[in-house]
Amino acid sequence: MRIEDSLPDGSPLMWWWPYFDRSPKGEYLGRKGVSRQYPGGTFAGYVLSRLGFCESRPAPLLDDMSLQEVIDACDMLGRLLGSPRTARHPPSLEAHPGIGFEALFHGPASLVGKLRMWLSREVPEESRRRGHAVAFGWITDNRFALSPRMSNLFNKAMKKALAAENRTMPREFSDADFYSDDIGIEALAQELGIVRRGVAAIADKLGILPEREWYRARVHFDHGEATRIRHFMDDVITTQEADGILGLPPGQLGPLVKAGVLDRLANVTGRGMRGSRYARSQVEGFLENMFGDIPEGEVKQAISLIVCARRLRMESGRLVAMAATGELAPVCRKPGSVGLMGLRFLEPARLLQRRRRDTSQASRDRIRELALANPMGGPRTFSKVLAEEGERVSTPTIRKHLIRMGLGRQEDRVNAAAELRSRV
Repeated sequence: MRIEDSLPDGSPLMWWWPYFDRSPKGEYLGRKGVSRQYPGGTFAGYVLSRLGFCESRPAPLLDDMSLQEVIDACDMLGRLLGSPRTARHPPSLEAHPGIGFEALFHGPASLVGKLRMWLSREVPEESRRRGHAVAFGWITDNRFALSPRMSNLFNKAMKKALAAENRTMPREFSDADFYSDDIGIEALAQELGIVRRGVAAIADKLGILPEREWYRARVHFDHGEATRIRHFMDDVITTQEADGILGLPPGQLGPLVKAGVLDRLANVTGRGMRGSRYARSQVEGFLENMFGDIPEGEVKQAISLIVCARRLRMESGRLVAMAATGELAPVCRKPGSVGLMGLRFLEPARLLQRRRRDTSQASRDRIRELALANPMGGPRTFSKVLAEEGERVSTPTIRKHLIRMGLGRQEDRVNAAAELRSRV
């Protein structure tokens, strides 16, 4: 066998270098002229190809490793994937190297996919939420017996697999996802200029990771998740800005939050940012939905929002919350007015007499069915569907029942629909 006298880039290998299988840069030396095109793709075939007896297809994660590294890594990974979850490493079986090779041969997406399947099958959800060291157990320590490159590869793959499996709505994992850089929660908080808890609150709202106690454990987001959080921050507005959009006096958003029609982000603060925050899109969407079934114009003897609230001895925010949940119904809205200030109500005595009758149980069941079948829809959409079916239920009434069912927010409906599908 000829001794290699040149590096992979063609430069000479100096005489003083003491190793025959590795270059000073850590590159594998050997058989550059052997084509690697073997149709089988098995562990045994790959080992034979590396010894020069046959050809093999390229294996991105393995070709730059020495053969000893490949054998050790395939055996260790096969022990994990081919065995139940145990506290100590299981004994090596003849089939284990082949199982590990199958996960590594097809690239990083395949490796992460195999690890995710093992997590889903062997590790309870509670353990998965405690981090990759608890979830994967013995291999997180034993991987250090491998070469540093392979150990780091395993570590990254396990973290990527655990993060992907913990998503509320799992998605396909690609090679690009594996190589994309993650960003920690502290670094992302500094970039956005908010406190760590603010990033956690946004991530929980977006359903990126299971909710945990203020994300005290180390948390990393991939590129797509960090982009979603950044875009959400672009949509965040202050309480004063939300008051301006809705046209309400200061301090009137509390009843709307309590009624479940608006979400308050209480921890998105930092760099001089004080007070609660709201999502502009949700505030504007709420305003649009409120005006959906209310005719524009004037009605005799109708009074303004402020006057009606004063006569009912309640805050204007409370009156708006009652209108939003269907307890009271505005009769019209004044053209050209700012936000909710244009709502008009009957005199309190007559207004309380106009409370809508209770929706039938059949209609409530149908509303729930529509919400779970089309979780991305909203009260206006469901009202139109019911109208086409011959049942007239107003948008505020549907919103009221959705809130009572725990389906008032879009994310609540998405989560409930996903849970329902998982039971089928």
